[in-house]
Amino acid sequence: MKKLSTGKFVIGGLTVVLIGHIVFALTYQWLIPLGYGPDEPRHYGYIQHLVLYRSLPVLGDPSHPYYCHMDPRPPNAIGIHPPLYYALLAPIYALVAGQRIDHPQAEQTPFQKLPPSHSRFVQHILRTLSLLIALVTLWLIARTALLFSNHQSPITSRQSLDFWWLLGMVGFVAWLPHFLMLSAVMNNDTLTILLGHLFLFLLAKQTISAGESPPVANRQLPVAVKEAASLGLVFGLLGLSKASALAWLPLLLLGTWQIAKRSQPHQRWQIFALAFGLPTLICGWWYVRFYLLYGR
Repeated sequence: MKKLSTGKFVIGGLTVVLIGHIVFALTYQWLIPLGYGPDEPRHYGYIQHLVLYRSLPVLGDPSHPYYCHMDPRPPNAIGIHPPLYYALLAPIYALVAGQRIDHPQAEQTPFQKLPPSHSRFVQHILRTLSLLIALVTLWLIARTALLFSNHQSPITSRQSLDFWWLLGMVGFVAWLPHFLMLSAVMNNDTLTILLGHLFLFLLAKQTISAGESPPVANRQLPVAVKEAASLGLVFGLLGLSKASALAWLPLLLLGTWQIAKRSQPHQRWQIFALAFGLPTLICGWWYVRFYLLYGR
């Protein structure tokens, strides 16, 4: 009976935290005027650019350095961000808005103007996707907390310390005002935060399993390959979401080293090749393109 009661407390506590996050985030969404989130018009313009011009934005010539080469809106630094977040939202914009634009200077473009009411509808849909991304992030935080408390699901978290550890980690992030604001507006930070937490979750699994893995002689290559590929894949997506994520490169090296040291010596080059080769394939092209365009 006591075990069942504790499980109910865990589920009930997490439900309150998540409902609170949803309510506050939706409140923020309706209170913050459209276009008034941090750099929101430029995030929105990046999405539209992918749909309307079917190309990545490029900053204009030196006489107008803040203007896109094809579009009259000024993208500023947002126009040179990696494209993953915008590429994920572009099909949704295309489905709902089609080949139409709602920029004040729309008459300077070859596209039809999006009616104001439809424009508001589209922007609220894109804002709500930030909330969905944030909820997945909170789920990953809960999974990470359970890793350290050595449990597999909230229902089996039976110690009061585990309960408060789990609820504290999720609740602290869920009700941070800045995280709530990011959940309410269009921005690429939400996706970067999600991928960052996924990367940390995988890294935590590597750290915990380091003391539980079988001897090197019995370490199976497919298991090591899967672990290295997971780290490399997520890090590649992270690098394609925001350039500042490359600062996590030492963590990728740490995770890869943990996998390699539990593998047979002749397998280690394959582990490192996967962990660093996948990010190079996934996001390396973007940084090569950036250097060729801007020289830095």
